[in-house]
Amino acid sequence: MPTMSIRAFLFTLLIGASLLNLASAGAQAESGAAAPFLAAIAADEEGLGRSPQSRDRFFEPAGRPRACALLLHGLNTEPAAMDCLARELASQGVLVFRAALAGHGGPRESWAAASSERWLSDAALAWRVVAARAKELAVPSLAVGFSLGALVLVDLSHSDNSVRPDAFVLLAPATVLRPRVYLLHPLTALGIAIASAAPRAYRSASVLPAKAYRAFFDLVDRAAGQPLPRFRPSLVFVDSEDFLVDAGALTAAAARERECRLVTIHSRGYVAGARHHLILDIDSMGAEAWHTMTEELRSFVDGVAASGPRAQSP
Repeated sequence: MPTMSIRAFLFTLLIGASLLNLASAGAQAESGAAAPFLAAIAADEEGLGRSPQSRDRFFEPAGRPRACALLLHGLNTEPAAMDCLARELASQGVLVFRAALAGHGGPRESWAAASSERWLSDAALAWRVVAARAKELAVPSLAVGFSLGALVLVDLSHSDNSVRPDAFVLLAPATVLRPRVYLLHPLTALGIAIASAAPRAYRSASVLPAKAYRAFFDLVDRAAGQPLPRFRPSLVFVDSEDFLVDAGALTAAAARERECRLVTIHSRGYVAGARHHLILDIDSMGAEAWHTMTEELRSFVDGVAASGPRAQSP
């Protein structure tokens, strides 16, 4: 075990104490009653015994698709927790490919493959599937991501010329974080696994290895100073009280982009531990906020579909 100075040890204890609030949120989530939608997606939180559909899955609209979308989850978000949003998009005529990033939706051993590079690679590969389908159907393409998923998509929009959606939808993008989140940073350097505070039915694992958080902070560091996606319409959702994302800084970033629209959500869901960050379904957001988001989404998709596919370079 590596040696540690008394000052460093005390500092680590201070950091640990600051995380008790997060841990208590997780405990509340464990004791809360399951909401109707949550009961439908609840599964073994360690990823054992899940069906293959808990990882990559297509959601088909009733008629001919008028757009195709890649849908990416957040850090330690169970991929199937995105299904409510996927079904909503499908009801709006969008063919959705809900993909999983390394570590998510599988056994705990799968976290060994998690890294910022692997997540970017996973997303780029999934994007190629969506782009090919959109080209075949001659319809526009969308990149939709929540939290980490949105962060990955923003990174790819700047770093990978092959990832050129016709439009972006970003939910609580983890591109700018509140200062409190950086308290986790020293623990990742020490290799300490961290218990998840996310509600049980939404999370992929109960404890996350330090390398997963290191990969996350690697991407956050890469996003520093980077704009939101340019040259493509973007619809961004954030809760004004988001515990993790700095809503004020995100609003300022969105205002600098000509084709970006930011919608502030005031979620009032009844899922303990959601902390205004989980804006994924009616349970986590509440009926009014979910209605606001789905109507904004419908209007945005209508506009993208009417405009048709764009050229692949800005």
